[in-house]
Amino acid sequence: MKHRILTHGGCTDGFCSAFVFKKYFSNLLGDADVEIIQLQPKEIQLGEFVVQPGDIVLDLPQPKEKVFFWCDHHLSAKPKLPLPAHHYWKLAPSCSGYLLELAFAQGLIPTPKIMEFKEAIDIIDDAQYTPEKIQECFYPQQETSVSPLLKMHMIAAMFHAKDMNLNEEVFRTLLSLELAE
Repeated sequence: MKHRILTHGGCTDGFCSAFVFKKYFSNLLGDADVEIIQLQPKEIQLGEFVVQPGDIVLDLPQPKEKVFFWCDHHLSAKPKLPLPAHHYWKLAPSCSGYLLELAFAQGLIPTPKIMEFKEAIDIIDDAQYTPEKIQECFYPQQETSVSPLLKMHMIAAMFHAKDMNLNEEVFRTLLSLELAE
């Protein structure tokens, strides 16, 4: 079965969800190289994009068609029916964080770096900024050390280029790195 990752385009949580899936759910994919496609929620909701049975849908509404894996955290995507295998929904600060929780339940060890990553993406996607975090992320700093949250902001800024080819190349490059890199 051919798999593609369909994720929320132009969204830090969408990118991070694809990253988490590729890193920690690769056992579901085997050795296959998986194409990553960035979409907007309306493309799924209105059927503008044709999903396939092997698709992995992350941080997007549940498609009407059958897919291999679906995971979301938005209240607007709460499913009305019991979910089939490999379909997950939970009201959570981020889809990436929820995927990590699922990976922890399967035996992934929550290292300090993984927990820093989870905290940063949860803050960004759920807008959980304290006044101190706003200061840290949006105002000039004199410090030379960079917090995990600020690193996540720097990565997010790379995805908002108008050049989709550049966005795709940044996406591919970052997916080849380890979490701590």
